[in-house]
Amino acid sequence: MVTSVTAEDVLILRNNLVDGKDGYFEQRGKSRKASTVNRYLDIFSEIWDFGVQSKYAADNPFISAPRLNQDKEGPDPLEMDEFERLINHPSMDEQDKNLWTLACFTGLRHGELCALAWEDIDLLKGELKVCRNLADDIFKVPKTKSGERIINLLEPAIDALKRQREITYLMQPNAVSVQTRERDEKNARNRLDGYSLQSEH
Repeated sequence: MVTSVTAEDVLILRNNLVDGKDGYFEQRGKSRKASTVNRYLDIFSEIWDFGVQSKYAADNPFISAPRLNQDKEGPDPLEMDEFERLINHPSMDEQDKNLWTLACFTGLRHGELCALAWEDIDLLKGELKVCRNLADDIFKVPKTKSGERIINLLEPAIDALKRQREITYLMQPNAVSVQTRERDEKNARNRLDGYSLQSEH
């Protein structure tokens, strides 16, 4: 009965879910990830909330059950030999090489790379300004003010941008709408060079 489930029962269930001692995984000798166990506990908690609201139970023992700590996976950057193999692969054209070189030597996020324009780059100073992101085909400013930043470019990134400049610098200008942090507010900003460093294939 739901009324007989205690906080101790929830902790036992949590431990059994981790160890795989719940029938399904026990036969396969598998354990579950902390994120999976926490998700199951959250689902149970939602069910018990419904039970409390419907007067089937007086309280929800899953609310007070501590969730498992989740280990965050550290970054796994390319080694230099991996990077060399990537950009020298026969399938890579000049623009792809420039893009991946810039990505690896700046650490920019995918959306930040896709939203770059030539107006954001000062090759004389060796600087790149991050001021927008592209996600789900929508240009947005970074989620937080700290996301707007200046990146000092390393020599391989500068060289890649110089090569890319020969391909797309004189593209016809485009205007794009950039969504600000204020909800549903958009500003149209004219681009000097198109909304991307890359030409369309």
